[in-house]
Amino acid sequence: MPYKIPDDDAVAKAMACVLLATPVVKSQNEFVRLVNAELSKSDPEYRIGCERLRLLALERGMVSVSIEYHEAKPAALPESCPVCKHPLTSITNSTLDGGTVEISRKCTFCPYVAGVRGSVPGRYTFTRRSSGMPSKDPRIDSLEKASKYMEMALAMVREADDGRSFAHHARDLEDSLSMLIGSPDVPHSVRNLIRIAETGEADPIWSRPVASVKNAYRRDI
Repeated sequence: MPYKIPDDDAVAKAMACVLLATPVVKSQNEFVRLVNAELSKSDPEYRIGCERLRLLALERGMVSVSIEYHEAKPAALPESCPVCKHPLTSITNSTLDGGTVEISRKCTFCPYVAGVRGSVPGRYTFTRRSSGMPSKDPRIDSLEKASKYMEMALAMVREADDGRSFAHHARDLEDSLSMLIGSPDVPHSVRNLIRIAETGEADPIWSRPVASVKNAYRRDI
């Protein structure tokens, strides 16, 4: 299946949406699934992998991470952190003969600790950090609230539609509300207004109606 690699800003926006809805994500696989689902709203072919998502979330300070470890056979301590790729600092202890021995290494950036038993990261829990979240455009917040109220109105119209009294008109209203909430083909749908606010483009090409070549007022040529 073909896929596209989104840029860091697109991934950060998707992560912000996910973390606003789900402040604590209890596994890396779930985090990737949620972010890819959010990215697909912009482009169905967008995909991001586990490691890139984890590194970007940590580097941008959008999450804090807790780590559950798998025990592994004793091995040489890693030179860099397997969680965030930052340097490790050595933790030593004094021996009975007056020397020192390295007992573990601790990451200088995240909570990872490498012990002499070779602890391997096995499961991550990601928690939203408010300080690292991008500021949200208040217009988007208002539009999202409008969308929720319109969805409530749509649900109430469907509940009132008994299929007899005003079935035809109710169905027309339901279709109109659905299009106004989320249709990508209606320039003034709430979905498209949110995208305009996000991109800063006053009249993006995807929101313009198809025009004839003979139309002297076309703005997309």
